[in-house]
Amino acid sequence: MVARDNHNNILYLAPKKVQASSALEAKILAVEFGSQFCLAQGWNDAILFLDAQLVATAVALRCALQ
Repeated sequence: MVARDNHNNILYLAPKKVQASSALEAKILAVEFGSQFCLAQGWNDAILFLDAQLVATAVALRCALQ
């Protein structure tokens, strides 16, 4: 995970090893990790960059329903 500020400076850089049964599950776990990290930092205005359209769509729909 890479967290950057609005000037593109790196604020935080963290690798995380996960057990996943598929690439899709690994991407979902990465979103969960990144989201939890942002919330723990008190960041409530964040942008997530994803390389999986299915995961991005699911996250967007979930956020829209809340």
